[in-house]
Amino acid sequence: MKKLVLSIISLLIVSSLFATVDPSPKFNLSAHVNGILFHGFTTSSYSNSDELLAANNSEDWNASVSGLNLASNDSQSIGSYAFYSTSRSQSSVSFETTPLSLEVYDDTYFVPYALSYSSKINNKKISLGDGSIGKALVATTDEPDSETENVLTTKSESTGLRYEILSLAVTFAGDENVSFGLPESPDGSFYTGSIRALITAN
Repeated sequence: MKKLVLSIISLLIVSSLFATVDPSPKFNLSAHVNGILFHGFTTSSYSNSDELLAANNSEDWNASVSGLNLASNDSQSIGSYAFYSTSRSQSSVSFETTPLSLEVYDDTYFVPYALSYSSKINNKKISLGDGSIGKALVATTDEPDSETENVLTTKSESTGLRYEILSLAVTFAGDENVSFGLPESPDGSFYTGSIRALITAN
């Protein structure tokens, strides 16, 4: 009987030594990535996505420019618009432009302009508008409407990095403004207007 028990124990030990073992155990990993989305105006110069991403840590993306010549017909560069996205959402950007204006005594003068934009990057995942918003019209004392047009859209179902840098310039009806008799700005005051970037993401 003892021999039988010892034999059974020996068989169990031998069979356990030759049991099947998974030759390739796995360590499963998973991760989540948050999308990045920022945009805005700048007078700094950027030429690639890495420069934009680095600047986003310090740049507030609101810019201003002075010294524009309302009596010139020439196109005047004002800086750039930057867009950067790794978000899953598709984005659309419109610009809203308002004329420059100044109150002189009891009269307010408005100076319309044409805003032009062109791509520095030509990202294939982004579609651009026609490159121009508004018209360079003679100054007026009647407040013109603001102009709003789509300038940039990420292509449907595009993914990954989508970025663009647009060069911006404005053009005034310079000769006509001179003929109109656009008044001199008082000391410490300026003709001022704005361009706003409106973004939707869905």
